[in-house]
Amino acid sequence: MELKSNTAIFCGRMTKKMLTLAGRDGSSLPGKVAQTIDADLLAKLSGGCRCILVTGTNGKTMSTALLVKALEEAYPKVLTNASGANMLQGITSAFLTLKRHERPIAVLEVDEATLPYVAEAVHPEMLVFTNIFRDQADRYGSTEGVLAHLRHGARLAPTATVIANGDLPAFADLQINNPVRYFGTGLQESLPQSVSEKEDDLCPQCGAPLSYEQRTYGNLGRYACTACAFKRPPLDFVLEQVDDVSTHHGAGLINGTAVEINTGGFYNLYNALAAFSAARHFGLDAEVIARGMRKVVPLAGRQENVDIDGKNATLHLIKNPVGFNQIVNLLALEKEPFSLALLLNDLPADGVDTNWVNEADFEKLVTLTDHRPILIGGRRTDVLKDRLVRAGVAPSDLSLCETMPDMCRAIAQLPTETVHILPTFTALADLRRDLAHEGYLN
Repeated sequence: MELKSNTAIFCGRMTKKMLTLAGRDGSSLPGKVAQTIDADLLAKLSGGCRCILVTGTNGKTMSTALLVKALEEAYPKVLTNASGANMLQGITSAFLTLKRHERPIAVLEVDEATLPYVAEAVHPEMLVFTNIFRDQADRYGSTEGVLAHLRHGARLAPTATVIANGDLPAFADLQINNPVRYFGTGLQESLPQSVSEKEDDLCPQCGAPLSYEQRTYGNLGRYACTACAFKRPPLDFVLEQVDDVSTHHGAGLINGTAVEINTGGFYNLYNALAAFSAARHFGLDAEVIARGMRKVVPLAGRQENVDIDGKNATLHLIKNPVGFNQIVNLLALEKEPFSLALLLNDLPADGVDTNWVNEADFEKLVTLTDHRPILIGGRRTDVLKDRLVRAGVAPSDLSLCETMPDMCRAIAQLPTETVHILPTFTALADLRRDLAHEGYLN
């Protein structure tokens, strides 16, 4: 590499070392520093690597982790951005860890709007599209805007195979020239729907209403247009049956192979299906994939368990109505009495528009608390208080925590041994940092 690239690599790695010494994770800043010196560094570092990019509104972090573990069963090194730093600088930071001439397989979680830039730089072999739901309207504008980013990314990598969720109507009308293989569900019955769960149910080709023979959640399922020939495409990879769904475990049958995962909720079986599909297309044996996926443990903020002064606390990242409602459905499976803590921020990484909480099923959530006190924190406790009161919580049952240390102390005083904590993205980062500072997390 030329002097500029070597300088960029050196400065990026030194930044990483300094952040590590300061007790920071350094998942994004090293890449940002390196890119400032050499804007083309990602393309240079990734040259020769076989790259898989995983993107979509929900599930990309877990789908990436499951796919990485599957591939690690067959390959000695798989590069990934495990911290979830999925913007351009975070992905560049991941490649800065490579040794000279090291060219592993790379499985990268990629932010939807960032996909075109990463796809153009790394020339991926495969793109995995998990789903599209309304999320961060201030940033993406609409689901159509997100779809436009995904289409653009695919068109910039015309030889990449797209592994897409066929249960989503928008993905059945991708309008790209890439090879496309679809995964989806083959279940017979629809799953219970939250009354507030309203996603677009219109045909992407003619605009007429869609009818659903079977629906999983949101607007996912087995659909057909009521006015034209549009319908769900034939599936290459199928979740044929669900054998178990609990708060910390899932099991089912995919293309005749029994799969188990150590995370709960039906939505995580979708993530397992996405990972299984990508790994099978990559050439892995089905049993090898299943063995690898069984090794995945809950990730930071995704059903992560923390002991807080004897309380069994579980962290669940929340960010949009569909994801929130799926977590509510997960909590409905909880067998132990539990208390709740919710944290809402409105920083850019969370989405500055907090109106999404009005579409989330807080009504069902509060029925699960049995009138126990609910802790609220973050920058927008006013929004949380208003929404919870409208959902039926008495104001006297709400306890405001001004700071994250206050929240940690209040959790220890809750009346139940089991606690479920639902924070938005930056609130999760703040909470985990304070839990680490107090010695609850490594």
